[in-house]
Amino acid sequence: MHALKDRWLAAGAANKMCDHIALRRLAATLAWAALGFVAYATLSPIALRPHIGSFVQLERFGAFMTIGFLFAIAYRRHLLVVLGLVAALALGLEVFQFLAPGRHARLLDLLVKISGGAVGVLFGWLAFYAPLKWALGQERGNARD
Repeated sequence: MHALKDRWLAAGAANKMCDHIALRRLAATLAWAALGFVAYATLSPIALRPHIGSFVQLERFGAFMTIGFLFAIAYRRHLLVVLGLVAALALGLEVFQFLAPGRHARLLDLLVKISGGAVGVLFGWLAFYAPLKWALGQERGNARD
């Protein structure tokens, strides 16, 4: 009876592992696609730039928050690297704006993008890594009882 229960639990863990792998692959695909879209929007002529609303700084913050969140899910074991990557991407896109005709780079834009990316990485950690650590801590606590 215990062997059957152990096999059932192992199968459930394997299914959860597959779900996590699929989620991370999807997040990686969406993260790179979002990065491509943001790069296009950042470097394209201002007339071709997509607009969501009149709050441009909120758009920048939200775009990089989304990128940070997706990269944090996709590469959850490398959160500091993800944080550095998001900051470097923001810096790189701002620097490339010097080369794009009709575009300008500003320090405020850079700070908003880096802040949005950092908040996204934090949300990614809170959404997936923190509950996992808590659950593992609970299992260890139950094993001691």
